[in-house]
Amino acid sequence: MVTLSSTDSFLAAIASARSVQLSAYFLHPGRVLDALAAAARRGTQLRVRVEASSYGGDPDAMFRMSARAVGQLHKLGADAQLVGPGATAPLLHGKLAVVDGVLYADDRNWAQADTIVTDTSARDVRAASDAIAGRADPPSKSFATMKGDAIQLESRLLAGAHSGAPVVVESETFGGGAISVQLDRLGRAGVHPRLLVSARPLQERPAERTTLARLAADGVEVRVCSADDKFAVVGSAAWIGSANATFTSQRTPTFDWGLRTSAGGIGTTLRTEFERRWSRAKPLPRTQ
Repeated sequence: MVTLSSTDSFLAAIASARSVQLSAYFLHPGRVLDALAAAARRGTQLRVRVEASSYGGDPDAMFRMSARAVGQLHKLGADAQLVGPGATAPLLHGKLAVVDGVLYADDRNWAQADTIVTDTSARDVRAASDAIAGRADPPSKSFATMKGDAIQLESRLLAGAHSGAPVVVESETFGGGAISVQLDRLGRAGVHPRLLVSARPLQERPAERTTLARLAADGVEVRVCSADDKFAVVGSAAWIGSANATFTSQRTPTFDWGLRTSAGGIGTTLRTEFERRWSRAKPLPRTQ
């Protein structure tokens, strides 16, 4: 069963857990780190994996922050490690946790107001546990733990859209790739899909601005906002994940989850949140 959850519910689960596995792109001070530390002190079986080689922002500062958090947990007896991409190791961008056999999947990075999905499917729980341990499982029809597979789940959702099914997409960053292709096709077909992207990355990504301008010219309504969520809704069906709608490459494999669902209410809830942000969002800045 798949349901929408919250950071508060996730923290409550950790507070009474016997076993916690968690992956993060970076691990910052706050309630989640405090909850993990408290669990370690209680003797909870705790495995934490955090990416060591971040990109964007200030990588050195992010590394130091995560290293301090991992060091703190390690001193408390947790199996906590920084991991980095190597010859065969993918980048760790998926934010996944398995708490006493229940999967918690975060679309951002374990902050206070994140959108979190819970999933009790044994197959999905196993795939998430393997991803946290650095092993990539083949995707199912509804859940994936690698970026290329996660984006394909989102792309297939959009591929099934038609003029009678409203289409909304939100992504922190955006680029040429499968999602851009699908949105361009829908825009040209008169479906009028709407796309929200985060304003912050646009300042440093001229290629992204060019891609978005082309989509806007082809009939996609594009606005920018301050949020970093990543989801798509077509009618009542939804895709949600940690994977940004950017280009994927076999040369740079990345752990990044994506889940497609028609579970009751999830698509409606995500669309409601999209409409709230859309009403406050700004038009796409003109390219120079």
